[in-house]
Amino acid sequence: MKKKEGILQSSVLTAVFAIVFLTAKGCSADVLGMIGIGYGFPLALTEVRYDDSTGGSGYGYYSSPRLKGCLLVSIGFISTDHFGFILEAFDHKYSEALHRKSSAADVIIDSYDQSFAYLGFALEYRLFKGLQRYWNPYINVGAFISLNVFNPYDLGSPEYPQTSCLKVALGTKIRVTGPFYLNPRVSYISGSQSLLFQAGLELII
Repeated sequence: MKKKEGILQSSVLTAVFAIVFLTAKGCSADVLGMIGIGYGFPLALTEVRYDDSTGGSGYGYYSSPRLKGCLLVSIGFISTDHFGFILEAFDHKYSEALHRKSSAADVIIDSYDQSFAYLGFALEYRLFKGLQRYWNPYINVGAFISLNVFNPYDLGSPEYPQTSCLKVALGTKIRVTGPFYLNPRVSYISGSQSLLFQAGLELII
């Protein structure tokens, strides 16, 4: 699994450098401001277990996250050519579930809500030039860091999710009216090993 994750992350980094190069070539295009908001629901690709404990009485437990909703906000610059440079932040919710190991069934002995926030930069490449089309597919790739690293009370990196992550998204901008665009997309997030199905609204002026 780690080998596959390494290959995927290397591919994302390669895509980032490629889009940076293409962005540099297309920087002569007109640039517009963009602000957006979106919400989505994730699908975990792997089962995550941690905080494994046997306990003195033999009633050990393990923890597993159950992903919930994710809110994303973004602000950046979109060129009238193919490219965009965007600052993104997203808050990912999950339920922390404690499972009893001594039971043959999957018994949850406790559950409570958690969330983690990421902040980072993303580069976007749209398939078609211009912003007047009614739809325009794009790829968005970025690197993010968890805001937990700035918590003075944090005793170390959390066991879940990863402190830093890569994100790659495929979506399309659908012009609704004037400067408003619908933005459905699906994203892979390495920090939580999940696919995020998301829809949002963007204002480009």
